[in-house]
Amino acid sequence: MSRYYPPVCTLQQHQDCYLPRKAQILELVRKTCVCPVPCKSLLFEPTISYATISTYAAESLLSRILDSGVQEKFIRAREVTNRIQLKVFKTTRDLLINLENSFRPVKSFFDVDLANRINSQIEIISNLYNTTKEQWALKEHLNKYQIYVTEKCFIRLREGMEERTLRYICFDFISFISRMEEQIRSLVKPEIIDKNLTDMIYFLINRDSKEYMNKNVKALQNFTELMGAFANGTLLFHYKYLNIPMWHNKYIVPRQLFNRSITYSSNSINHCHMVSKYINKIREYIEDYMKIANDTYQTGKLNMSRLDIISYRYAKACRGFNFRKSACYYFCIDWALEEVKKKEVDFQMLWNDYENVANDIMLNLNNVNSLLSSVQANIIADLDAGIKLANDYLNDTISKRRLASMLSSQKTNEDVNNLKAFFSEVRSRGTLLYDNWKKLSQASVAIWKSIFTDEDCFEYYNFANITQFQENPDDKINEIERTHEDVRNVYDFRHLIGNKDRDLFQALENIIQVMNAYKESLKIDDKFLRKNILELAVFYRQLSYEEMRHQIAYNFFSLLCDIGGSMGLFLGASVLTIFEIGEFFFGQTVRAAFQVRGSRKLQ
Repeated sequence: MSRYYPPVCTLQQHQDCYLPRKAQILELVRKTCVCPVPCKSLLFEPTISYATISTYAAESLLSRILDSGVQEKFIRAREVTNRIQLKVFKTTRDLLINLENSFRPVKSFFDVDLANRINSQIEIISNLYNTTKEQWALKEHLNKYQIYVTEKCFIRLREGMEERTLRYICFDFISFISRMEEQIRSLVKPEIIDKNLTDMIYFLINRDSKEYMNKNVKALQNFTELMGAFANGTLLFHYKYLNIPMWHNKYIVPRQLFNRSITYSSNSINHCHMVSKYINKIREYIEDYMKIANDTYQTGKLNMSRLDIISYRYAKACRGFNFRKSACYYFCIDWALEEVKKKEVDFQMLWNDYENVANDIMLNLNNVNSLLSSVQANIIADLDAGIKLANDYLNDTISKRRLASMLSSQKTNEDVNNLKAFFSEVRSRGTLLYDNWKKLSQASVAIWKSIFTDEDCFEYYNFANITQFQENPDDKINEIERTHEDVRNVYDFRHLIGNKDRDLFQALENIIQVMNAYKESLKIDDKFLRKNILELAVFYRQLSYEEMRHQIAYNFFSLLCDIGGSMGLFLGASVLTIFEIGEFFFGQTVRAAFQVRGSRKLQ
């Protein structure tokens, strides 16, 4: 059964179908009816109510409106209204013009300013990096050359002296002491009665003692020669480093470092000085062995206390020599080698710091450049297309609905958010670049300071005519700092952006807000129905029809009727009865005539 427009029954259906089941039908209607007006009463007064628009009714009405073409007409009407109303059109036009004016500096920033500054910085950092690396590599080469000369020409010299004599002065001195004591005691042993055997023992004592004394003399000479070569930087060994001629070696020797290694601390001074003294003491104690052996040989008597003292002093001197020699090597020669190596390691670390900062700058520039290309190809292209649509709307070539759909779309919203993120990234990268240029300047200055302050290479700078390492340090450092500071200030992204992005986003926010409101005004929904369309739901009496008209409720004729009725009441019932009887017969006659006519039609 239709909810709103039930089918009309014929007279036959009304008599044969409805009337016999009237009570059941009314009961069913009371139970199942969902009309806004209550169904408890059998008779309804004529009702017109806004509440009759239920959800289903609103959707049904909305569907009929959309199917009837009202939506297209309404959209055209809104389009015309927004152009005819000068205040509305002028507001939209001003917002679009402001958007275009805000977009132009941003587009120029992307296409020209930012791209040029990124490319310029990439070129500058590449040139500075290559120049600094070239100078660092030259100095690093000299550092390695200096290490090579130190190891081969001086450390190897010490090892050669050790192999020749220094190692053997006190080598197995305990055995030497035992042998000397045994031989000296053999001179007075009673079982040795042969004079030739005694002479042989005495001869062996003198021979061994003189042999050790000669070693001591040579050891003293070698040690003196070693320390003299080390103190003066004199080359005794010659080796060739790579393709550099050997006669260049004398200019790369770190003479000041070697000289300083002998005197830089009390340990180096005392230990190196005591080595020579202990060598002399050892020689003196060997002479004492020879003297006591001679006295024993001549007198045939041995002073054991004197022999024990000599052995004790000799052993103590040998231990002292070994300790002083090792300490001298450690605090003097090995320290110098470690300093040369440490200088090379420190210089390598300076380059690592410089390279890390330079790589950070290149990475930031490349990232910004990559983001810029992506933004130009997508976001800026989309916004540029939106600006062109805005101009087309102002020139009346497209509708405002199309412009609103584009500006208030999800894609535009994502583009705006991505553009905000890009500007935030550019500012962040700009801050990092600004700080990194300062760090790069400091790292470059540190490298050049290391070059200028390396006194052990000055001689080679002059010899090899390395002019860039002989410049005035203050002038060079000032030049480096000024160059990096100029680049940092001139190519600062933050000053380049300014308020361009804020102006653009404010203009976009304003126009998008207007376009969203315009799109909302184009929707035909229940709100639209409430504001523009009223459905009248009229409920009538049961199967009857009433026509309601606005007319005068009381007129002159009504007045006469009232007067006549009043007079009839006062005249009496006889007149009234006559009229009633006449009306009865007339009515019965008319009814009979209609029934006969109806029967003929049915047949």
